[in-house]
Amino acid sequence: MVEQENKRSVERNIVHCLRCHKPQESLPVHLARVCMKKSTAEERSDEVQKAKASSREWIRKNRTWNYELLRELLPDRCSRITMVEELLRRGFFIRNQHEESDMVLNPEGDSASVDAATTTAESSGDPQTISHSVRIKRKEAGLHDKFPARAKLLVGFKKYLTVSRKVPKWQQEVDVSRFLRYLQPTGSEPSLDFLSKSRETRDFLTALKRTDVSLVSIHNYIKSMKRFLEYLTPRLDIQKRDPQLRTNCQRYTNMLKTVLKRRDDKTCDPRPDGTPCIKDCQKILRVAKPDFLRIHENLLMGKVVSNTKKTLYRYYCEALLVFRHMQSPGAVEGLTDADWVDRIAQGGRVVIGVRKRKRQVCKSP
Repeated sequence: MVEQENKRSVERNIVHCLRCHKPQESLPVHLARVCMKKSTAEERSDEVQKAKASSREWIRKNRTWNYELLRELLPDRCSRITMVEELLRRGFFIRNQHEESDMVLNPEGDSASVDAATTTAESSGDPQTISHSVRIKRKEAGLHDKFPARAKLLVGFKKYLTVSRKVPKWQQEVDVSRFLRYLQPTGSEPSLDFLSKSRETRDFLTALKRTDVSLVSIHNYIKSMKRFLEYLTPRLDIQKRDPQLRTNCQRYTNMLKTVLKRRDDKTCDPRPDGTPCIKDCQKILRVAKPDFLRIHENLLMGKVVSNTKKTLYRYYCEALLVFRHMQSPGAVEGLTDADWVDRIAQGGRVVIGVRKRKRQVCKSP
């Protein structure tokens, strides 16, 4: 009898109560004891029929989602992919779902590492059109192709990322697969011949740039390949077949570092185009120095100095602290008279540093 009751309980359909929105194994008993205990049997029976009809309607129409509808509801790619993963985890079905490479977020939560299509879309204000055009350009250039996911080297690399490095997402595995497929257009298994293809490697990075892929994404491709080399180097089974593996991996890594260094100012610079760097900002000090010295001399001689020139003098001192002494703007704002009095002289140079910023609380009268 007990086994029959357990079997009957397992096979029983779960129906949600439309009053408390909780799943119930026996909705009539639940309604009689909790939500409709003061109602009549006929009213509870009608409520049960409504709940069963609602459950059937949900299974028939609402358990399956269309990815294009999610795209309209969630234009932001990161939010959309997170929602897709959550829906799949909860047992929903999604039609017209994109391939795995387009459904992977960047690893390790790196906010600066944004997918090329997303970066371009956010800057243009039309995420659907721009991301699609970038994807088409990559496919036409052969940059979207990749090796099968069951390739032995990629399977091992994915395990290395998820188990050894504890990377929750494996976008790096997709980047490496596309990188290797460009260097090796044929075959179902990647080989180690890419270690000797320096020119092809540079061609791949150049092709990425021509297809409007974001500068940061190119940096991510190089980063992923460097991590792939970290995975290959200690592999003893590969070293038995290729005794020069460690040397070749190190040579290829150095080549990637050289490419990364050359592209640092253009290709891999995360700053928006036109944003000045420190050297550009330091030109302010050189250009404004004559005016600053002239005002300083007038102050020392006790001459009358206008408020505009005093403001210019103060701005130059602030710029000097930020761009010459590398103090943060927040520290300069919090600079007090005591900080100036306690400045340190080292080798004939005056060093000004703000160690702690005290938060000032303004009390209302």
